[in-house]
Amino acid sequence: MADRVAVDWRSAGLDPADVALCEFTEKLTRNPAAVGARDIATLRAVGFDDQGISSATQVIAYFNYINRIAEGLGVPSEDWLDDDGTVRGPSLKGHGQRKRPGQSEKGEAEGEEGH
Repeated sequence: MADRVAVDWRSAGLDPADVALCEFTEKLTRNPAAVGARDIATLRAVGFDDQGISSATQVIAYFNYINRIAEGLGVPSEDWLDDDGTVRGPSLKGHGQRKRPGQSEKGEAEGEEGH
């Protein structure tokens, strides 16, 4: 499903609430001044409450903000990260991960080293 949404959310077979959210996301991203009461009413009609609408709007705006900063500063794309979010290459293995209680430095449960 995620692949279909990434390629074309309009033909991905999403439920009405997800379609409305994608339409709202696209409008807020491409033409924020055009967003109005009708857009909010559409989200409410498919089940979003005020908190859900507020949360969605904040997440959409945050991603737009961060992308504009990156584009404006010429930040290069993250070539270490695949489009699906997986890390490329062995050099970053374990980067940013914390050892969990009961876990060895190798990431194995304690007492399971070498098994």
